[in-house]
Amino acid sequence: MNDLKHQNDKNVIFYSVSIFIIGIIPILVTFTMYISGFGIGYLNYLYENLMSLPSSFSETHPVISKILGNYLKLSPLFSLLFMVLIWNKLKVKKEAIESLTWGKLISTISLFFIMVLFLIFFTYFYSTNLSTSWSKIQTISRNEYLLLLYYIIAFLSIYFCFCLFFILSVYVPYKKLKARI
Repeated sequence: MNDLKHQNDKNVIFYSVSIFIIGIIPILVTFTMYISGFGIGYLNYLYENLMSLPSSFSETHPVISKILGNYLKLSPLFSLLFMVLIWNKLKVKKEAIESLTWGKLISTISLFFIMVLFLIFFTYFYSTNLSTSWSKIQTISRNEYLLLLYYIIAFLSIYFCFCLFFILSVYVPYKKLKARI
């Protein structure tokens, strides 16, 4: 039984990391195109179409930052894909589900919901100029490679938070209700 649980944990981690890597491949490809100059016409076309959308961007590197800032908006979809793929592989101990009260579950979901609302607001509706932000962020916005790292970390953060939110707000209540039946 322990080996089966260990294998399920490995599967969940494997899917989580695999989907994250698949999610950052377009970031890396776009960045490589920008650095090499290959496909710059395509990147400029994307930039012109994305200019009016709110996102985090750098005045120093407006094309790449606007494209990657808007790509972050897709990270919840990768979290949803993760949830769909691990639904039957994710195992939570029956004792853990039974010991979790509805009050604790609702308060935890509420806290994550507030965090998700915060992420949604800053990802979808708020435009941030990194070049005029806090001094350390200004340093990041001036360097292409630090900017790449910034967008990968932002993608990871949004992806991870939405994964946890989906697990807590969909999977755990489902299992709790199913245990009662």
